[in-house]
Amino acid sequence: MSFIIPNMEPIVNMANTKETMRSRYASIFSQTKAIKAFVAYFLFQTGNFAAFSFFGTWLANDFSLSVQQLGTAMLILGLGNTIGSLSGSYLVRKFGIKVSLSLGLLILAACYVVLPFAAQLTMVEIHFLVIFFIGGVVFPIMLSLLQSLSVTARGTIAALSNAAMYGGTTIGGFAGGALYAAFSGFQAVSLFTSLLFIISLFVFVGSGIMNQQVEKERSIAK
Repeated sequence: MSFIIPNMEPIVNMANTKETMRSRYASIFSQTKAIKAFVAYFLFQTGNFAAFSFFGTWLANDFSLSVQQLGTAMLILGLGNTIGSLSGSYLVRKFGIKVSLSLGLLILAACYVVLPFAAQLTMVEIHFLVIFFIGGVVFPIMLSLLQSLSVTARGTIAALSNAAMYGGTTIGGFAGGALYAAFSGFQAVSLFTSLLFIISLFVFVGSGIMNQQVEKERSIAK
């Protein structure tokens, strides 16, 4: 009598894969720096999407824009973001990661404080252009800082970054809607976004993640 021994390799491989994934997540979250960095990124995305989700509602209510006019206004966002993304590497080389991110978030916070008080649509569009230009600069910086947490778990970090962004999108949309309804306008949403950007900056700085990048920049400069 012969017995057929089943192939256990797929089961073993799955077990090894799960163990590898657990070890990668554990290695990342064992670093206080990593936890703070992802919290900072989550706060940034929460504030970002709290405002972004209600740009259309605000423009329709306060400036009586049609759907077609809203679409045209939104083109400014894409233009600013594209220019910022293309020129971001030059600005980072010129000013360094820490200065670029810190100054960028402070400018964004200031722009969001002023934005609801723009009386003319032209001023709103100028603010949009500046905001999304700066956003196009700071967003890649944040992702590069997160990727610097590990050279062997970049896929895991990318997945965590996406999770933080989508979590921020959900919480930001909910908070923005609640604030817009409670205070009957965009001002509270905009101030909420500004506050979260400032907190995000402090958490990024406090994490120490930018210090290692500053050391790298100094070593390259030498």
